[in-house]
Amino acid sequence: MTNFAILNHKKIAYSKLGNTSATNTLVFVHGLNEDRSLWNGFVDIFFEEFLVFTVDVGGYGESELPEDLTITKMAEQVNAVLEAENIARCYFVGHSMGGYIAVAFAAFFGKKLAGMVMFHSHPFEDTSEKKASRFKTVEFIDKHGTAPIVRAAKPSLFSPTHIAEFQDLIKEHIEIALQYDAKTVKAAFLALGRRPDRSAILENMNCPVLLIIGKDDKAVSWEQSQQMMVLPKAADIQVLENVGHMGMFEAPTETQQMIFNFVKFSEVLQLP
Repeated sequence: MTNFAILNHKKIAYSKLGNTSATNTLVFVHGLNEDRSLWNGFVDIFFEEFLVFTVDVGGYGESELPEDLTITKMAEQVNAVLEAENIARCYFVGHSMGGYIAVAFAAFFGKKLAGMVMFHSHPFEDTSEKKASRFKTVEFIDKHGTAPIVRAAKPSLFSPTHIAEFQDLIKEHIEIALQYDAKTVKAAFLALGRRPDRSAILENMNCPVLLIIGKDDKAVSWEQSQQMMVLPKAADIQVLENVGHMGMFEAPTETQQMIFNFVKFSEVLQLP
C-alpha cells in the first residue's frame, strides 16, 4: 500500500510496514535511479520487531519532483514522512545517494536520529572531476536520453564476483530505471554534483553510525571509505569482501544481520 505525505504541495510516496507497536522505527531510503521498491524483500526480516518505512525521494517512484531539487530537500521529504506519521526518532538507513540524504538529515534533524546506517555511501562532496562528470551527464541526457546512462551504470554496481549470477536482476533494475522521467534523473545528478561536504556532520554526530562497505565498490572508493571510517564517535564498521555497491542483493543475509545487530547494540548502550 502506498501512503503519501505532502511537502511544499508535492507528494512524497512511502510504505509503512512491520510492527506498528514497535519501540524502534527503521527508515530506508534508496539511491540514484532507484525507488523504494529497491528494499522489497530485504526489509521483511525487520517486520516482526520494528516499524519500517521505505520512502520514494527526489521525484523517483511515486513521489513528485520538488522544485530546485537538492540533497537537503530530499532530507526534508523524509522528515515530512516522519512528521506525517508522528515519528519522533528513527534509525535512518541510506543506500548510496540515500546516505548523502541521511547525513543531510543529521545536519538539520539530528535530534530525530537514534542511529544512522551508511549503506555503501560517504559524507564527502564530489571531486571537481566528479562534479564535471555529473554536469556533463545532464547535457548528455538532453541529447540522448537516460537509456545509455542507465544501461552502462547498473552492471558496474555489482562486484565482478557476483555480476554473472545477477544478470536477470540487473535487467530488471534497468527496466525500472528506464521508466523514470528524464527531468527527475537530471535533477538528481545536479543535486549530487552540488551537494556540500558533510564530513564534519558525521564526525560530530552523537548517535551511533553503522558503515556498510563493499570492498569491490566502484561507486564509493576504498580510499573514501577509509577516510570515513575514522570520523564517527561511535561506529560499527563492516567491510564485505567480494561485494560491490549492492550489498542488499550481493550479501542480503549478512547486511540484514548487520542492521539488526546495530539497532540492538545501540539499544543496549542506550546511546542518544
